[in-house]
Amino acid sequence: MPTIVEAAEQLALDGLPVLFLDTCVLLDVIRTPLRRIPGCIQSAVTLVDLHAHSRCRMVASSMIQNEWAAHEQSVVADLDRRVATHDQDALAFHEACELVNAPLLFGKPSYQPAGLATKLRDLAALLLRNAIHLLPSNETTVRASDRTTAGIRPAQKAGGGHKDCIIIEEYLEVCRLLQAAGFAKKKAFCSSNTKDYQDGGKLHGTLAGEFDSVGLVFTNALHWAVNELKNA
Repeated sequence: MPTIVEAAEQLALDGLPVLFLDTCVLLDVIRTPLRRIPGCIQSAVTLVDLHAHSRCRMVASSMIQNEWAAHEQSVVADLDRRVATHDQDALAFHEACELVNAPLLFGKPSYQPAGLATKLRDLAALLLRNAIHLLPSNETTVRASDRTTAGIRPAQKAGGGHKDCIIIEEYLEVCRLLQAAGFAKKKAFCSSNTKDYQDGGKLHGTLAGEFDSVGLVFTNALHWAVNELKNA
């Protein structure tokens, strides 16, 4: 894993649009069938293709891998349970139709054996694997602590949100270094954690100023982020 300075140097050398990931957008890929998130799975597939053809780069904060590991199994298990319940409900409807000779144009539906939860997990994991993973930095960790103490978004009241503050401080630092290097390609951050990043439909004012100062675009859905990269 590179340091923040090393990552910025590599990104500047590559000269490609950059997507800074938040853990929630990776988990959203798995949760999409339950939450009906528009375009999320297709956007994840597109993002894999963009990376494979050297049309973008992805960056993961030093916090992302551990956060992913902490939540991945429970999110996959939740989807698997819901798919099993859906199969049971669909089977009950199917059998009821057969008993009263209601015409059906399809066989008994069964989604769980297809392994949907595992396939979506693998897709999200591939995005994470393709990302440049940052090493933690003492400087950004101190800034994150100050940010948390001051209650500056994405910090929460009563001192919460420290991990999110570390993520943001690492990404802001990468962007500062890229800006200093004359990097002109699109830089986008994607997080569906709108509660901590937005006021209503807009990025919180303090964050908006910080993002603008380093040329970082905020997106709250993967399809929005991918559109920013494709139109960079």
